[in-house]
Amino acid sequence: MDPATGVVSALSLTVNAHGDVVGGLKQGMVIVTAGAQELLSGQQVRAWEREGGI
Repeated sequence: MDPATGVVSALSLTVNAHGDVVGGLKQGMVIVTAGAQELLSGQQVRAWEREGGI
């Protein structure tokens, strides 16, 4: 997700044998995990921000 616009896009990542991401991300990119299977490239989203408890 581009944090400036909130727009998501699919991209390919490179991982090593340990599962560490070693390519495909740029500094400042935000990774969407929750509900990612429902998103389409170009869709605008907003980050969830932790809310105070009751």
